[in-house]
Amino acid sequence: MNFKILLAPTKNINPFPIRQEIVSLPFFASEAENIVRDIKTKNAEELSHLMSISHKIAELNLDRFQNWKKSFGGDEELHAIQMYSGEAFKAFDFPTLNSRFYEKMQETLFILSGLYGILKPFDLVYPYRLEMGLNYSHEARFNNLHKFWSDRITRYLNNSIRSDELIINLASQEYSNVIDFKKVGSRVITPYFKELKKDKFSTVSIFSKNARGKMARFIIENEMKSEQDLKLYNLDGYLFKEELSTDDNWVFVR
Repeated sequence: MNFKILLAPTKNINPFPIRQEIVSLPFFASEAENIVRDIKTKNAEELSHLMSISHKIAELNLDRFQNWKKSFGGDEELHAIQMYSGEAFKAFDFPTLNSRFYEKMQETLFILSGLYGILKPFDLVYPYRLEMGLNYSHEARFNNLHKFWSDRITRYLNNSIRSDELIINLASQEYSNVIDFKKVGSRVITPYFKELKKDKFSTVSIFSKNARGKMARFIIENEMKSEQDLKLYNLDGYLFKEELSTDDNWVFVR
């Protein structure tokens, strides 16, 4: 059985580009260009208010948008899988992934993005910060980025994933909610990771993010014959908890 993986991006950026042999370009580069063109008209104060960030961070991100290009070949371009450096991507630990898994990763992993919509790992991108949950859209007919991207990303997934392939949704709700899963022709399983504290299972954000990254790598590095193989995931002490799970929402606890 073929698995496809969804991950969310991170705010933290690794600024050191290392070009790999596999190179791809964002599918929605033109849409990203239109978004950037609109954001470039804003000043740091407006960006600070829009993103609820400090003036200093707003200036940094405005500078990134001013230097953003649709054309490719620039020194500042990064592969998506190398650019994001938040907890899930630290846990995925791309630098230690054996290169024999690169092609499988490129075919298996999709990274959702507020600017680019959806990315493959080796897509070349410029550093940016633009959360999917912002109440912003460059087009007046959409109230926010969720509404702008929803139909586009849903159609993209339907065109990219066969009906007999299984989607493992390891993205945060902020990002995965952009997809209309009712319109996706493939089955979707969303894993949840919970910790036992005072006789109660609860989600701890940083641990959950870490587990999502490690499960994504686990899927890429292991040849799984069926969805049941994913239930054997046991890194860092997590175990599948059937009584807390449903058909499409799988809970792993420790």
